[in-house]
Amino acid sequence: MLNENDLRSNLKELVAKIIYLIDEQLNQGLSYRISQQFQWIINDFEYTEQGSKYSGAQGNYIQKKDWTDARLTLQKLLENDQDIKVYKEKIDIKPEYINMFIDKIVSLYLYNSTVNINELVEAFIRDLNNEPCKCGAIVELKGVIIKPERVEFKVSDLDIVIRQVTGVALNWIPVVKHSVPAITEDN
Repeated sequence: MLNENDLRSNLKELVAKIIYLIDEQLNQGLSYRISQQFQWIINDFEYTEQGSKYSGAQGNYIQKKDWTDARLTLQKLLENDQDIKVYKEKIDIKPEYINMFIDKIVSLYLYNSTVNINELVEAFIRDLNNEPCKCGAIVELKGVIIKPERVEFKVSDLDIVIRQVTGVALNWIPVVKHSVPAITEDN
């Protein structure tokens, strides 16, 4: 395997090439389709010290962009692209790892074209080095108030922290602290 600086450089070049190919396909008409998805909205929620007292929910269909077909088209294109094959050989890690990385780049770029290449490459290198990863989720809670500024609990071996966003009432960002073993050549 390459030393870390060469690996970083080659991965950045690979990502730039992938983004170039995606943009090229988008300019030629590759697009998303609109799909309907069902969304639940919780309302009239009341929580007391004894637990949930009352809650109601309603659902509705929302329309979202669905890039699944475009992703499959791009995966086939990238598998056959000679430059991508050369980068894969230069990077010299297990093919399934680099393919997962490429799939992640494609998905992230299609859904958010302002992807930070450096962050993605650094996260992948940390995974290859079997370093702990950071992850989180943003959840919108309507009508739910948690009094403490920080709530911590554990589910199995997963540590979960919910903290209040300072300066913004009723907005909470759950932060999940959990070390997931990265995929290495040993496993």
